[in-house]
Amino acid sequence: MASLVLWFLGGAVIKDFGGGTLASALLVISFNAIAGVIGFPFGGKISDMVAHKPNGRRNVLIAMEALLTVFIFAFAAYIMSGGKDMVVQSTILFVSGLIFFALQAVAHALTSEIAPVHLRGAAFGMLNLVSEIGAVLSPVISGAIRDSSGSWGTPLILDGVLMGISCIMIMGVSTKLVGNSH
Repeated sequence: MASLVLWFLGGAVIKDFGGGTLASALLVISFNAIAGVIGFPFGGKISDMVAHKPNGRRNVLIAMEALLTVFIFAFAAYIMSGGKDMVVQSTILFVSGLIFFALQAVAHALTSEIAPVHLRGAAFGMLNLVSEIGAVLSPVISGAIRDSSGSWGTPLILDGVLMGISCIMIMGVSTKLVGNSH
């Protein structure tokens, strides 16, 4: 669901609140692509640095999701307070993008670490299924909520709540290897 803020809402909100044109919004969204180029390897590096610690990757993933949740609520608060400065919006979205892409690398490494060897394909398939369902549904649901409420605040709050719930759910993930052989 974090892709909601980074792609769809990011561009749409900026267009509605200060970006003026679609070209301006697309320029801001392009910063998100740069965040991905930096965030993915950064997350991979952090993941590798904590791999030897008990619950290392899981704890880093929790911390990153919690931090992203804070940025989502900060973006929502800024937009709901009437903030229209594109530099502020772009900065929040860029930092959110760095965190979002970094946490994906950690999540993938954690999945590989805890899934039994003979079920890793299924584990990655389910991880991607759930993630992509969120990516497909979030723009539709957020757009409908925005249309009915007239505000981007409600969809952003929903996104923050869902990220917070995700963070709490990850706390229940056991990192102990279970039957990791064929």
